[in-house]
Amino acid sequence: MQCLTAGTDLLPEDPWHAEYELTSALKRKRLECEYLCGNFDEAERLFGECLINVRSRREKAEIYNIKIILYTHQGKYGESVALGRQALKLFGVHIPARPGKTSILLEYIESRLLRIWRRFAGTSSIEDLFHLRPMTDPDQLAVMGVLNNLPAPSYYFDKNMFALVNLNMLNSSLRYGHTD
Repeated sequence: MQCLTAGTDLLPEDPWHAEYELTSALKRKRLECEYLCGNFDEAERLFGECLINVRSRREKAEIYNIKIILYTHQGKYGESVALGRQALKLFGVHIPARPGKTSILLEYIESRLLRIWRRFAGTSSIEDLFHLRPMTDPDQLAVMGVLNNLPAPSYYFDKNMFALVNLNMLNSSLRYGHTD
């Protein structure tokens, strides 16, 4: 922690413009460490600073992922899910705050249609899903990264949200390929 604090203290004036890559890396790591050390106020300040200053929505998704994981470990499941929804919104993915059965049904129907389409494309068995092409689109990988961090908090927050998140992950894989 002392090294990260010293590193950020040594950054030049207006570090986000003068040394963007270094500033971004140091602030992200320091954000994580401050939170893990129980310095929640400083971590929240750094979270806000990073979200304002990072340049791309993929970088913002990475910042959101850090906070989602940290909040999940603290048992702040509702806040984790809300952060995930905000991050997904950056990419045009809308998940309702309290999904009902209709949202789940629509997502399930979409998954059935995608699987029927896959059957016509020659991938009909479960085993064929393992051989899907890898997901390569950076934005879709960022979306999947956020979705991947939501099953645990959504399970404890809202069972409908849990179902919807998992169906979103399935549909994303069927549409864009698998991730590691």
